[in-house]
Amino acid sequence: MLNALIYRDYSIYTEGTPIQIDFFSDRLEIHSPGSLYGRMSVEDLRVAHSDARNPVLAVMTESLTDAEHRCSGIPTMRRVMQEAGLPAPVLINRQNECVVVLYNSPTEASQPLVSGS
Repeated sequence: MLNALIYRDYSIYTEGTPIQIDFFSDRLEIHSPGSLYGRMSVEDLRVAHSDARNPVLAVMTESLTDAEHRCSGIPTMRRVMQEAGLPAPVLINRQNECVVVLYNSPTEASQPLVSGS
């Protein structure tokens, strides 16, 4: 949830567009306005640290909560899902939004990282 707030696009292009959280029987989807920041692709998230689109929010969140500003959100999601015996998060980068899909059943077939859609 914090990643959705920290990395979302707050520009005039997404003004008034909320972060959307959709609950389904088999999954949770988090839709964050704006595509990945800079030249990052979903595939890059496996090996590179992304630049913070909103560094002030990142530092403030680290100061006020237990969150850390060290690009550990995606690795943490992957680790926690694996420890729970669940599929890896599915990350989808669209022109106007980033989507994270978290399945709640170990039988769901999913690709760990997906780009486009």
